Amino acid sequence: MLKFFIAFFSIALLVACNQASTPEVKTDSLINTGVNELVLNTSFDVGQLRGLYNGTFDGSPISISINYVSGKNVSGYNVHKGLKRNMRGSLEPFGSQIKLVMDEPGNNKYDGHFELFIDTASFAGKGTWQPKNDSTLKTKDFSFTKNKEQGYNYLVSTWSDTLNRSIQLKDDGSAIFSYYTGKGTPQEQLQNIGGNWQQKSDSVIVFWQPNTVFPGRRSSFIVMKEKYEGDSIPYITGLKGEKVEWRNMMP
Repeated sequence: MLKFFIAFFSIALLVACNQASTPEVKTDSLINTGVNELVLNTSFDVGQLRGLYNGTFDGSPISISINYVSGKNVSGYNVHKGLKRNMRGSLEPFGSQIKLVMDEPGNNKYDGHFELFIDTASFAGKGTWQPKNDSTLKTKDFSFTKNKEQGYNYLVSTWSDTLNRSIQLKDDGSAIFSYYTGKGTPQEQLQNIGGNWQQKSDSVIVFWQPNTVFPGRRSSFIVMKEKYEGDSIPYITGLKGEKVEWRNMMP
């Protein structure tokens, strides 16, 4: 009888050890594919997160560029009202979404902490921004969508007026207004004002950072078009706004 109990106890102990050594399998996890990329449930390559996202933040456009994804690390930058700030952090699965936790450097009054939730099917998302440095600023919720590749955008260019001023519209949603003050050396005279732009039908809306040239901090430009004989679609020939016409002076 003693031998029986000893044998039974040994078998039970062996089974328990085998069960304890079996790792728990998590189906909702990020898995390394061996090529420095991660996938969600072995089907979603988070490298697809790279790209440009546009949204509305506190009543004005924001653009978020995700340009680096490696393992669980992610980085990029955002532009809001002409202020460009780097962002870096990590990502993790969140149901059918990917959650990005990213921070701005922290050395600017308006730097903060982002939490972005991106749907893995539509690449639309919602985000939250919390201020880091200024207790008078409030937490902001916003939504955004990933830009689709739609070919060349003829609005992305440098548009100039007859006063030697220019507005550069960039493909990341940022804008730069450049002008000369007429005082000092040419380098000292040149002044730049940053902003964000968005197209609405046949108009371009620019939201500027605080400045004295555009005190309202918002400019609206009509997209000027002209159809030449034999062409089926009109060409963009300039912008009209701020009491002048802006032409593409690039060759």
